[in-house]
Amino acid sequence: MTRRYWSLQQGIASADLTKERGASLAALVDLELEEREADLKGALDAFEQQVHRWSRAGRFVVADTSFYIQHPQKLEELNLGSVVKVWGDEPVHLLFPMVVIDELDNLKQQGKNHTRWRAQYTLAVIDRLLNSPNDIGVLRERDAHATDDEGRQISPVTVEVVFDPPSHRRLPINDDEIVDRAVAIEALAGRQITLITYDTGQATRARQAGLNVVKLQQKLEPNEPPRT
Repeated sequence: MTRRYWSLQQGIASADLTKERGASLAALVDLELEEREADLKGALDAFEQQVHRWSRAGRFVVADTSFYIQHPQKLEELNLGSVVKVWGDEPVHLLFPMVVIDELDNLKQQGKNHTRWRAQYTLAVIDRLLNSPNDIGVLRERDAHATDDEGRQISPVTVEVVFDPPSHRRLPINDDEIVDRAVAIEALAGRQITLITYDTGQATRARQAGLNVVKLQQKLEPNEPPRT
């Protein structure tokens, strides 16, 4: 539905369609078809490249914004493999849908001090690891000697930002959008995606959509606080 398409519709519908005008419109039709064919080929090439890009081995993970704000360890310190029950040589590939990036951008301007700092810090790590679009950054190198407290080898971790597709219209609720993006990644990657969250509503949405869910919980106080 390009501008040229609508111009052609108006031209064909006009009452003064002469032979010369018809020839001009025919040339525009040929040009429009050529450009649409080129766009379709470009989209197909990009699709095939993305499928190939995500054909690598490993566990693919999407974490919602609550994970980066509420988890006890910040991004560079946490053992992500242990969160999703992966150890040894199996890599973990952490994906950042653009809606999560946008939520972190909003949080760095508002909220409590801890929330703002965590959002700023997480975005700074992403900026440092990913220098250009479609980069894959290394958050944790493969190290056969790196083990957790139980002696299990810590998995390597890579990171990538997942951009919205062209002409994509986001869902009104960001939690729904994150789940929708994760489901779309599953189709391209050909494997189940694990979603990490601290939010009960988000976990429920993700399970309903068929995603593998890791629902984390913050430590509760042993006693109920007084009513105020």
